[in-house]
Amino acid sequence: MPDRSDTIFALLCERCGLSIAEAARYLETDSATIRAWSAGERPCTDAIIAQLRLLYRQISAVAEQAMRHFVDFSQGQGAPAEVEISLAASDAAAQRLGLPCIGAHRAVLGMVAARAHGTRFTVVAEDVAAENTPPVAASDAGKLPDR
Repeated sequence: MPDRSDTIFALLCERCGLSIAEAARYLETDSATIRAWSAGERPCTDAIIAQLRLLYRQISAVAEQAMRHFVDFSQGQGAPAEVEISLAASDAAAQRLGLPCIGAHRAVLGMVAARAHGTRFTVVAEDVAAENTPPVAASDAGKLPDR
């Protein structure tokens, strides 16, 4: 049986940061179907692939927007040596950022961390009591905007 990453469906799910459960919720199907599509046991439709491609573009756009804020902040305040990035504590928190789930938010944060060369990142859990805290905060130079 093929590995989970042997199908385009599985590769797109991975790039979008989706777990099997998150993919099932996002695509409004069950986990068994996600596993079958991932393993290539059952073909998924072109519409499903298009939906995942659209999500990946959305994730990339959010990451690009966050990087623009990071660069603007760095130009105004100086580049921070260390940055704390907070992972959404729930799918609802990720949805407030325009993303469907925590996994997609993880994908955004991974892209930001990969692009900001020379900066050390620490991932911290979002404090449920501080839901308005931006998802990226410079620990030694104040807060970065989340949009």
